[in-house]
Amino acid sequence: MIVIREFVRTGGVGMSDSQLVSAVRERMVLAPVHVQRGWLREVELVLDGYGTPPQLAAATRLRSVLSLLASEVKT
Repeated sequence: MIVIREFVRTGGVGMSDSQLVSAVRERMVLAPVHVQRGWLREVELVLDGYGTPPQLAAATRLRSVLSLLASEVKT
């Protein structure tokens, strides 16, 4: 979670989208599917607390990653 928080806090600087996907996936790999779904939703809800333009841009990128991973978890 710290990596994700730092990604948003810094406005997404220094991490590509594929690195972001890997970082998020790494944090959920050992959890059962029902836990993964809840965790992805919780991370998305946390994003609502950020408000500066760079952080909003990073949050948008992270939301795309969360959506991608949520669709993988549904299968």
